[in-house]
Amino acid sequence: MTEPTIEVEAGAAPEAHEHEVPPRNWVAVAIMGLFQVLVLMMFGFFVAYSDDLAVVNETQKDFELSRLYPFFQDVHVMVFIGFGFLMTFLHRYSMSSVGFNLFIAAQMLQWTMLSNGFWHRVFSEKYSWHEPIRLTVADLVTADFGAATVLISMGAMLGKCGPVQLMLMGMFEILVYSINESIGVYEYQAVDMGGSMYVHMFGAFFGVACSSMYMPASRVAELDAKKKLGATRTTDTFAMIGTLFLWMFWPSFNGALA
Repeated sequence: MTEPTIEVEAGAAPEAHEHEVPPRNWVAVAIMGLFQVLVLMMFGFFVAYSDDLAVVNETQKDFELSRLYPFFQDVHVMVFIGFGFLMTFLHRYSMSSVGFNLFIAAQMLQWTMLSNGFWHRVFSEKYSWHEPIRLTVADLVTADFGAATVLISMGAMLGKCGPVQLMLMGMFEILVYSINESIGVYEYQAVDMGGSMYVHMFGAFFGVACSSMYMPASRVAELDAKKKLGATRTTDTFAMIGTLFLWMFWPSFNGALA
C-alpha cells in the first residue's frame, strides 16, 4: 500500500518551522532584556556593599552573613520552589507558570532592593541621600519578601497575560509596596514580621484588583466554561508539593528579621 503524496506548487514558500519564535516574542525578549540592563546600570551607580558584612561583635565573632544567610536560603527556596510549584494549579499553564515564577522573582528581587533603598530614604532620616544604597543580607531577605508579594498577585493573573505584562505589573506593584511598607514601618511603627499586612494581604488585594481590571468577569466565566482555567490531579499534586515547601520553611519567613 503506497503512501499518498502531497504536491507542492512551484515557488511556494516552505512552511514555517513549528518551533520558530514569532516576531512579537522577540519584542518581549527585547523589553525584558532592556529592563535587566537598566537595573544593572542602576546597581552600578547607586548600590554598594554594606560595611555591616564585617564582624559585628569582635568577642563572639558574630558575622551578619553567617547569622542571616541560612534564613535567606530558606526564604529563597520558598520564593523559587514553593511559589514555583504552587503556581502549577492551572493545567493549561502549569509549565509556563514555573518559568514565569522564575523570571518574575529574579527581576523583582533586584527591583525591590532599588525601590526599598529609595523610599526608605524618603520616609526615614537615618539614611543619607549622599551615600549609595548599602546592600546587606537583610536587604536580600526583604527583597525576597517583595518578590513574594508580586508572586502572590501573579496567582490571580495566571492564564490572563504574558511575562511582559506580569513584569510591568510587578514593577508598579513593588513601587507601591515599598511606599506602603515604608509608611507602615517608619510613620506608624507597625511591626509585621510574618508579612501578613505588607506582603500577603497587599499582594492578594493588588492581584485581585489587577485581574478585575485586566479581564472582565464575563471573560473569566467564558474561559472557565471552556475548561481552560481548571486543574487536574497532576497539577494539584505539584501544587501540593509547592505548598509543602512553603509550609516547611515558614518559620524562617517569620523569624528572618525578628
